[in-house]
Amino acid sequence: MLQGILTVDLTQAMKMRGIRVTFRGKAFVHWTEQHMRGPGETRHREVRHYSSKEDYFDHSLVLFGGCISVLLTGTGETNRQFILPPGRYTYPFQFQLPLDLPSSFEGEHGHVRYWVKGTIEKPWKYDHMTKAVFTVIGVLDLNTVPTATVPIHGSSQKNLCCMCCASGPITAMLSIDRRGFVPGEPIPINAEVVNLANRKVGCTSVELKMTTSFHTAMKSRSVTRQITKLKHEHIEKGDTDIWNSEPLYIPSLPPTYLRGCRIMDINYMLELRVDPVGPAFDLSVPVEVLIGTVPIHSSIQQYVAAHHQHAENTSPPPYATPPPPNSAHHHHSLLLTTHKESILGKVSVREEDESEYTRGDAYYAPSYTYYMWGTK
Repeated sequence: MLQGILTVDLTQAMKMRGIRVTFRGKAFVHWTEQHMRGPGETRHREVRHYSSKEDYFDHSLVLFGGCISVLLTGTGETNRQFILPPGRYTYPFQFQLPLDLPSSFEGEHGHVRYWVKGTIEKPWKYDHMTKAVFTVIGVLDLNTVPTATVPIHGSSQKNLCCMCCASGPITAMLSIDRRGFVPGEPIPINAEVVNLANRKVGCTSVELKMTTSFHTAMKSRSVTRQITKLKHEHIEKGDTDIWNSEPLYIPSLPPTYLRGCRIMDINYMLELRVDPVGPAFDLSVPVEVLIGTVPIHSSIQQYVAAHHQHAENTSPPPYATPPPPNSAHHHHSLLLTTHKESILGKVSVREEDESEYTRGDAYYAPSYTYYMWGTK
């Protein structure tokens, strides 16, 4: 249930048709591409637009008077006007969101966006509007995904030289104990890079990448971006680089798949990269991971057990919060959830029907569920 209050401040009486509040939820995809058309001297550059949209809800409530959008339904009172005297007016409202909505998302070529807009409809003048954008988080419970608990392993190798140049291979292996994680949770990175080549490796790194696919009736387009990264320094000839459960923390992100949306989807990849010194192709080991909104129960239990064992072997800090009375499980409070703004950045959320008379949110970034592991 979405609840709020629309506040109207008037310094003088205002003539209007009415005051309404509108709730919108939609997905929109758009990009352009340039293509060459025509033969010979008539050949020219053409810009093609690709777009698609989905509407999840579009509902209006009249809070005062009547609105032209309502009166046009057949009442015959489209010219009726109301006068609101000076003063401050507050209008409470509520709206039940539909089930199974996709998560809010702001991408390079599309978005899933939800907002509420208050409008004063004025006769013969521009309407006054104010808008607030809100975040919807679609649920992806990792405990319902069978592959989320499956360990994954990947490996690859390559020879930097061939023909008359003798050189051994560079071998890379990457493994993680399961496929599913949530924002705020660390991915324990286990990797090994063996350099048997005749030159050193400049660096090794593990990157978390997000691939977003945008779909239209005519064409699809994908964009991959780096989300976060861990890096090791160079590896000399004949040496080995070991990653021993090094934590890569997942920032605030939307869940995998973007369930409920048919024109966009999201996937995440963990990639071990090996960058040799000199002219050579990089070596990479990619593995697919799942980002959910509800963590795997066993991962919480393992964390709590490990933290409890550590607490028993160490003295509590002087500022430690005392346990609740008669509670044998107070250590579970060490795992909290909150909401953090997406690291993908803020974007303009102005719509085509808005003008200089529109107030409220101009820029926005969704806020996703974030687990504060080890925080009181």
